[in-house]
Amino acid sequence: MKKFCFLLIMGLAVSAWADFLPGTEDIPALDDMIFSEDILSFDVPEGQILIVNGTTDQTQAEIERFYTTNLTALGWKKKTNSKFVRGNDQLSIDIETEKSHQNVKFSLTLSND
Repeated sequence: MKKFCFLLIMGLAVSAWADFLPGTEDIPALDDMIFSEDILSFDVPEGQILIVNGTTDQTQAEIERFYTTNLTALGWKKKTNSKFVRGNDQLSIDIETEKSHQNVKFSLTLSND
């Protein structure tokens, strides 16, 4: 029964997004996010380093709510509103408002913990 509930919750979480952050297989992307083609990505023995920039019309609060809900469902632990940690990985999500849209910078680095 526990396994069924976990799968049901994961299914609901997965249905909340349509795609993943470019260069990843398990960090969800907002449906309306448009990503820059300039992606910095390389693998190191301890994990992956990745920097991706995107733009969305959603508010900062909507972005924070989306990532808090979905990343914690995927095993990430929230450190601050913009930082999440899972294993050796740290994900920073920096949001900058520009007129009617948000510029979002995703930085996946190695955790210092």
